[in-house]
Amino acid sequence: MTTPELITLRHEATCVQVCPAAGGGIVRFWHDDGVRLHDWLRPVTQNTIHSRHGGDMGSYPLVPYCNRIRAGRFSFQGQQVQLSLNAAPQPHSLHGHGWQADWQVATVSAEQLTLEYRHPADAWPWHYRVRQTFSVGRQRLQIELQLENLSDSAMPAGLGLHPFFIRTPRTRVYAEIDQIWLTDAEVMPLELVAPEPARDPRRGIRVDQVRLDNNYTGWRGLARIQWPEWKAEMTVLAEPPLDHLVLFTPADKPVVCVEPVSNVTDAVNLATRTDTGLRSLEPGLMLSASACFHYDFIAEDSQ
Repeated sequence: MTTPELITLRHEATCVQVCPAAGGGIVRFWHDDGVRLHDWLRPVTQNTIHSRHGGDMGSYPLVPYCNRIRAGRFSFQGQQVQLSLNAAPQPHSLHGHGWQADWQVATVSAEQLTLEYRHPADAWPWHYRVRQTFSVGRQRLQIELQLENLSDSAMPAGLGLHPFFIRTPRTRVYAEIDQIWLTDAEVMPLELVAPEPARDPRRGIRVDQVRLDNNYTGWRGLARIQWPEWKAEMTVLAEPPLDHLVLFTPADKPVVCVEPVSNVTDAVNLATRTDTGLRSLEPGLMLSASACFHYDFIAEDSQ
């Protein structure tokens, strides 16, 4: 098997490396000014790159839906759909198709890359195209997603990003939200409630001290990740329809996922109960989303 192509973008000290064949995922997002070399996302191994395993990238796109669909089964506008269970041993369908796909390069320059993925109708009975554009600027990375329905009927639609930031013992996450979805043992939503203090990002969550894999509703599109050990922080800025936030702190990996998403877990099955962010995308129309990740190093006298 040939080595997958890696594309590196750079603006001054800000660098991003993408592997189109591995789910259109990010291999590295880092700062290198010749004096300080600093990675923000979890390390990606050469074996991961060679195996084209998008789920082990530093970040990957969520399309055409975010997170889980219970047992891969749902009904939409009278049509019954049964998806493959694409993340064994999980009993649910996970994260859509983009993260497991081979994306094609549409355009590339020193500071911007656009990838494209086309999905023919199959178990997901809608034909669609999605474009993912990475743009780097001074201490920032912007990612835009554009999902176009190429089929002849409306389809359920959602977009999101799944970055895995490095988690240190003192890492904190802040965000303005309204409520949290409590989950069952299979991380499926059960109840929408006000978050307890330890899980409330409005107060700041010490993410190394709590296990999270939860959706938050009423997100204002602004989150901050602080690494006191590094004297650094990352600001996540997202535009509608990315109105929901997922925080994930796995017990077995030193990462924290701060995921801007347009829909909650199992949105297609919860939509009759509450507003889940699920969109109905008509034929020929497009759903677009954008998020910016801006980092900064905090001066000693501002601590």
